[in-house]
Amino acid sequence: RKPRTRSLKADLVTQMRREHEVKLGMSYSAYDLIYNELQQPYVPYTLGFDGGPFPFRGAIRDFYRQTPKTGAFYLVDKMEYGQMVAQVGFRYEYFVQSSNAATTDTARADSIGVEDYRDKFAPRLAFSYPISDKAKIFFNYGHFYQLPSLNFMYRRSTQLGSVTGTIGNVNLDFVKTIKYEFGVQYLLSSEYLLSVQGFYSDDFGRVSESEQQGRSTTQQRNFYENSDYSRTRGLEVELDKKYGNYVSGSATYNFS
Repeated sequence: RKPRTRSLKADLVTQMRREHEVKLGMSYSAYDLIYNELQQPYVPYTLGFDGGPFPFRGAIRDFYRQTPKTGAFYLVDKMEYGQMVAQVGFRYEYFVQSSNAATTDTARADSIGVEDYRDKFAPRLAFSYPISDKAKIFFNYGHFYQLPSLNFMYRRSTQLGSVTGTIGNVNLDFVKTIKYEFGVQYLLSSEYLLSVQGFYSDDFGRVSESEQQGRSTTQQRNFYENSDYSRTRGLEVELDKKYGNYVSGSATYNFS
C-alpha cells in the first residue's frame, strides 16, 4: 500500500456580538491510493487483465490506483445569555469519487452506475443551564457522518473461483450516527465534581457483508454494503477531582 494524502484546513473565530461567538471553517483532503496485492503466485490466473504485474499468476490479485476527495464546511454559533450557554451549528460533509472507479468485477461481470458525488448535512445542538449555585443541567444532540474505509470501496474480485473474498462497493455511503445526551453536574466541594448523564445513539448504514450472485455468472461472492443498524443507550457517572494537594484525577462508571 502507498497511500498519500494532501490536506487543507482553515478555521475562523469571530465575536459577532457580546452574546455571540461564531466559528466557521473548512477542510479538504485529496487521496492518492495505490494498492498492490498478489498471493500464491504459483497458482495460474485465468481471469481478465487487471493491470498488475505477472498477469497470469496468483490466486488472489488486487491492483488499483484511486484518487477520491473529501471535504467539509462547518458553522457554530456559541450564545451566552445570562447563565445559559448554547451552541447551534451544522457540518456539511461531501465525498467526490475517484474518476476511474468502476463497479464492474470479474466475479459478477455486471456493471452498474457509479455515484460520483455524495454529501450530508449534520445539525448540532448543545446547551447548559445552572439550576443552583452548585448544579447545572446540559443537553447535547447531533448528527455525525463518517466514511467507511476506502479499501471497502475499491477492493476487487480478481480471484479464482476456489478462493473466497469480499468485493468492494464503490457506492458505499457515509455511516450516520444520531446522538443524544442529557445530564447533570453537581459540585460536591471545591475539589470534587460529580457528573451523571444518560446517552442514546443510533447508527445507520454500518458496513456489513452480503452474499450476492451476478446476473451473468453462477458464482457467489460477498460484497460490502451499508445494511447494518445498531443502537446504544446507557448511563455514565464520573467523579472528577481537581488539582489539589498534588493530586488530580477522575473515576468513571459506564453502563450500556
